[in-house]
Amino acid sequence: MDDFRTLQNAFEGVQQLLLENESERERVIAERNASFATQVKEVVQATVESEILGVHEYIKMLKNSITTLRAMVNQQATLINRYKKKLAQYKMESLPLNVAIVNSINQLVSSLQRYQLLSKKNMATLIAKAVFDPNLCDGLALEEVINHSKLWLRRNVFKPSKILKQMDLRDGILNYEEICV
Repeated sequence: MDDFRTLQNAFEGVQQLLLENESERERVIAERNASFATQVKEVVQATVESEILGVHEYIKMLKNSITTLRAMVNQQATLINRYKKKLAQYKMESLPLNVAIVNSINQLVSSLQRYQLLSKKNMATLIAKAVFDPNLCDGLALEEVINHSKLWLRRNVFKPSKILKQMDLRDGILNYEEICV
């Protein structure tokens, strides 16, 4: 007990031992904390890296999906355009013949600059000549065109009420020149 002669010396010795133990304990705790922090850092880093790789693979998959979907959209757009053309063709094929003929003549007359330069009277005369041409459809429609023309004349020009009106106005005398359309 030479070292601890007095109580004060004993207290100082105990306090110094406690400080040494405390510093030793703090050093051990600091080493454990550093070791724990290193382990946590490694685990977190490994987890983050695996998550990043997973996200990277997911992004690649999404890019491939987008590329596939774009190709499908382009293919569908091409098919839609093709079906629109077919539908327009079917509509043209399903028209009655008289409507198709009128559409063809209208398209022909409006398409060429040469025909657009014709006066309306000359164009009407040429269309009428074409309708009454015996070579139109190998003469198949000529009789029907004439019958239709006669019917139109009967209904519109030689209408009985118009003829009677003209006879009354001319005192019973009537010839073809006096019949007005």
